[in-house]
Amino acid sequence: MKAKMLLYLAAALALLPAVARAGDGPHWTEETLELAATLPIQDQGRIKPLYTFARYNLMAISGGSSYRNEAGRKVTAVEWLLDCLFRPDVARKERAILIQSDEVLTGIGVRVEGRRKRDRYSFDEVMGGVEKLFSLAEELDGIPARKREPAQEQTILLARNMDVLGALLTAGVRPGAHEDHTSNVLVIFPPADGRPEWRTPREVLAGAARAPEAWKRQADLAAVLFELPGVAGDRVKFGERFRVLHDGIRTLAEEQGAFEKIRLEVFLFRGAFFHWSLGLFALGFVFVALTWLLPNLRPLRFAPPAFLVAATAALTIG
Repeated sequence: MKAKMLLYLAAALALLPAVARAGDGPHWTEETLELAATLPIQDQGRIKPLYTFARYNLMAISGGSSYRNEAGRKVTAVEWLLDCLFRPDVARKERAILIQSDEVLTGIGVRVEGRRKRDRYSFDEVMGGVEKLFSLAEELDGIPARKREPAQEQTILLARNMDVLGALLTAGVRPGAHEDHTSNVLVIFPPADGRPEWRTPREVLAGAARAPEAWKRQADLAAVLFELPGVAGDRVKFGERFRVLHDGIRTLAEEQGAFEKIRLEVFLFRGAFFHWSLGLFALGFVFVALTWLLPNLRPLRFAPPAFLVAATAALTIG
């Protein structure tokens, strides 16, 4: 009996790391994250993958294309954006906002114990002083940029970041901005009227009200989008419905010739070819120095040109 108990205990202890890893992992499945990365969206007039949209927004807010949560796990830009859009109650508590100096928070009457001078804060933590933040930022915006103090620049930046993050979450942070966030942020529907501008969910519904047959496919996909917040707690069901949304939008985009570069853009960003090229150029210079120091070592002569070619190729691809 004791032997069996010890065996069960050992098996349970062996499973603990795997259980811990599962609990610490992303809420979304790998398939969902990959589908989200390649979902086409129109932003600032350009069709781009949601990966790029998420990456640039998180870089503006957090100072990088990912961040470490309180458990120490790396949160990617796509995961963060999905949380913002479909699990806002979780996202608003994530410490994703990088503030360079706590002087900015002091200026708007916010104090959080146990933080460093330069640290990350959550949306909810900053919300305590958001009215004063927007008011102060509006005043500081009237000062010419070259005359602003660092803390003043950071105050304006924090106001912009809160505005962006507020638009991504369920409720806006400005008074009266309580409209459905997906209706304004996600410009993901290729149009049915031949115009170059893609549509938001609200615009799709308006189009469907005027011309039901013409906008039927877009309206059906908008209905799927509106389902997603309700099933976000079930990652499997969410993944199934998100695939329907992704595949439908992809088909519409392909019909208009607007999807072929989406996967390539994600590949190029993930490949970090520009950074690889810098490293290869540096290694090329090292080998140039070695050929100068060791002129009799003939094999070294081939290294600098090889690294130069590889670096140029990586730079061209990137």
